[in-house]
Parts: sequence; structure tokens; C-alpha cells
Amino acid sequence: RNVRSALERGPLADALEWRAARPAGRSALERVHSAAQVDRVEGLAELDGVTAIGESSTFASQRTPEAARAAAGCALDALDAVLDGAAPLTYALARPPGHHAGPATIDGYCFFNNVALAAQRALDRGAERVAIVDWDVHHGNGTQACSWSRPEVLTISLHMDHRAWDPVTHPEMGAPDEIGAGAGAGRNVNVALPFGGGDRAYAATFERVVAPALRAFRPDVLLGAAGQDASQFDPNGRMCVSMDGFHAIGHSVRRPRRGTLRRPRRSHPGGRLRADLLGVVPARDAGGRPRPPDRD
Repeated sequence: RNVRSALERGPLADALEWRAARPAGRSALERVHSAAQVDRVEGLAELDGVTAIGESSTFASQRTPEAARAAAGCALDALDAVLDGAAPLTYALARPPGHHAGPATIDGYCFFNNVALAAQRALDRGAERVAIVDWDVHHGNGTQACSWSRPEVLTISLHMDHRAWDPVTHPEMGAPDEIGAGAGAGRNVNVALPFGGGDRAYAATFERVVAPALRAFRPDVLLGAAGQDASQFDPNGRMCVSMDGFHAIGHSVRRPRRGTLRRPRRSHPGGRLRADLLGVVPARDAGGRPRPPDRD
């Protein structure tokens, strides 16, 4: 609600067009997640009140499946809007987040991996290479797992050095030596930053690691997983990024240097395949009207 309020009342308000998004359908979810994972999330509708989920530290309620499908659908609609030529840039805003959810795991308050689903949608629509840059304060372990052996997806995660936090749901360390496997070896890039690194650490990482990796990979589609918890005002993040620092991050992702993005072989109404997915449009429109039907 705070982010939406800032967007609706802040200096960008007149430049934004709000759109309602449709919840993701099962077939779209199963492009990334196992059928068992989708069943498990849908089964949460039977919960009685707010409940901790099994081995996970994540809590859920009867409304969780609805919210999770809405967030995933928001990500898909944001991606489609760019590829359809309806908008040059989309900012998707929703909860729950997604970057900790693996193909078959719930973790860190994440149920479906929104940005991984958007990446898969881009590939399904003709993109040959998709890059994801994740600057949430926590490691994007679920996104890493979703693309671990895939050469067509580059994942880059900038995060505080927190290591693994659960042997079942979050065994990944977020370390530099987690580079992917098989055909995807070298397609996963982790940058674990020291506590309190602040704006300078992130700026240096984008200049020395992110930008060169993107230039070498030359994606058709660029997605940003825009966690806000590296903020200097976040009590748990401890990374001390200022508003100016976040602005610099967004600028770096929005306007990569010449030669980073390539022209795809297939044509799309939007011309060059280019999307910046920063966060995830509400499932209800600005007037509070209900969502349209499910989408696949």
C-alpha cells in the first residue's frame, strides 16, 4: 500500500497508467512450477486462519492462493504489455513476492516465482535470451533454482551475504561459485555484498559485474526483480541504500549501455523485445473493481 500510495500521489502520478491484471491460470503456472507445487498452493485455501506452512517459515491463509495467482498474473500481464507494444516500460506491483519460490518449493513468503514466470512467458513468445537482475536484499534462490541449467536465461542476484537459511526450502548459499549446471553453467551470477555497502557498493557492482554480464549475454528481454528491502530505512536489510541509490539502480536497468540488448529474429508489435519488470499491477483496478477472468 505504501508503494502504491507513493506512485499515485508522488511526482510520477501523471505519467502512470494503471491497469488491472488477471490471475495466472494453472497452465501458465506449470510452465515453471510442478503440478504438485500448484496443488500445494491451491490447497492452502482449506486453511483455518493464518498458519505456518510445514518446514517453511512462511505463513499463509485461505486467501493466499488467490493472492499468489493474482501476483503471478500481474507479472505476466506486465510482460505482455511490453511485448504487445502497449507500453515501453511496465512496473508490476503486487504481493506476495516470488523470487524465493522454486519449481517445487515455497520459501520466504513466496509461493509462485513471478519473475521466473515472466521470463518463461517471454521465451514462449519468441525471445531467445532473457536476463533477470534481482536487487532484493535477499538472494533470489528460487529464481536461481528455476533457471539453474538453462542457457537461455541469465540470472544475476545482488544481495547481502546471508547464506542459506533452511536446509530444505533455502539450501542455496547465494555464493559466487553457484554458477549454474550443465548447459546453464555460467548463466547464474551471485554477488554477495557486505552489510552496510550502501549506494557505492551497488553502483560498483552494476558497473563491474552486471553491465559486463549483460553486454556479453545480449538478452532480448531484460527483467528487474525490484526488492526494496536494501533500503536504509529497512530494519532487517542492513544494506543502507538511499533513494538516490535506488534511482541509480533503476536507471542502470532501464537504460543499459549500447550493445546490451540485441534484436531478436522474430518480430513483435513492440519492435525490439524489451521489458523492464520492476516489482509486480494490482489485481483490482484503481477504482477497486474486481479482476478480469483468469489467464493462461
